[in-house]
Amino acid sequence: LIVRSIVLIMLGMAWQGFSVAAPKNEPEITGQALGEVFKAPVAVLASQARLIVYRPQGATADTGLVRVYINGSYHTSLMPTSYSLLCLAPGPVKVDVRQVRRNTGKSDQAGANTEIQLDGGKTVYLSVRNLEGARYGLESVDSAMATEELKTTREQIHALSRVVAAQECKDPAVDPAAKAKTPPSPAAAPSADR
Repeated sequence: LIVRSIVLIMLGMAWQGFSVAAPKNEPEITGQALGEVFKAPVAVLASQARLIVYRPQGATADTGLVRVYINGSYHTSLMPTSYSLLCLAPGPVKVDVRQVRRNTGKSDQAGANTEIQLDGGKTVYLSVRNLEGARYGLESVDSAMATEELKTTREQIHALSRVVAAQECKDPAVDPAAKAKTPPSPAAAPSADR
């Protein structure tokens, strides 16, 4: 009887350890939703356009999340004082934000939507503004105002964008293909006078 009790206790301890322990090859989930504080972006390739969508300081925790859709595909869910960026090919883009209802986690149908034109080599800033009646609006903001408003925001990193047309943002100063297309400076060009 004592041996049986000891075996049952040991089995119970092993089972408890098994059910709590995560497999060794699984990544640890930290639950971090926000990343680094905003830094002014570097240039973008002429063949790309950068879109930064953000919720400025005036957004409070009471206002909850807003889901952002690009051309009908889910991009991210923005918390107050957060931002998200993505690069796309130049051209027209439809941006839609939807409020996430607190108790259900479901989002409303199109809360605010707009179509914008993305130009190659440029960054477009869209601010998600709180409106009366717990609604949201999208406002295109110039880079000086956006940079000021973005100073205290952090990058939203908890979700993977499902925007199929999204591209990796490339810095023309680093991208070898962009360097190859850049003509040499006059000082570096060989002179015909020599």
